[in-house]
Amino acid sequence: KQFRAPVLLFHGEQDGSISVKHSRLMHERLEEGGRESDLVTYPGLGHLLQDGTAREDLLRKSDAFFREAMAIK
Repeated sequence: KQFRAPVLLFHGEQDGSISVKHSRLMHERLEEGGRESDLVTYPGLGHLLQDGTAREDLLRKSDAFFREAMAIK
C-alpha cells in the first residue's frame, strides 16, 4: 500500500530456485490491491532465462515498460 509505482515481473516457468507460483501470487495481489502489474513468464526456462530470444524479449518489454511508466516518448 505504500508504493504506487507499476511493477513488471519476469519469471522462467522452470525456475528451480524460486517457483513461478510466487510471481503469479505477487502479480495477483498487486492487481487485487489496485496496483498496475504485468507478469511475463517464459515456458521451459529457468532462473537465469538463458535463452537469447527470451533475453531480447525481456529487454524490449523492460524498455517499453519504463518508457511508458516515465512518460518518455
